[in-house]
Amino acid sequence: MIDKGISATSIVQRANCKIAKIDELRLDYQNGLKDNQTIIKLHKENMRASDWAQVYGLSKQLYGKKI
Repeated sequence: MIDKGISATSIVQRANCKIAKIDELRLDYQNGLKDNQTIIKLHKENMRASDWAQVYGLSKQLYGKKI
């Protein structure tokens, strides 16, 4: 939903989560969009939502619309 540009307020209503978490994940996703690493370097055991947000941003940067 963050990738699609849906507002944090709308995500909170749809996903039943806190706005602070949405803001945190949005920052992680945006950091992934700017990152110059490989996905392999970001992978780790027991990844959290923030890790996945960053990896998703990085994959969007590397592969564009293909994902």
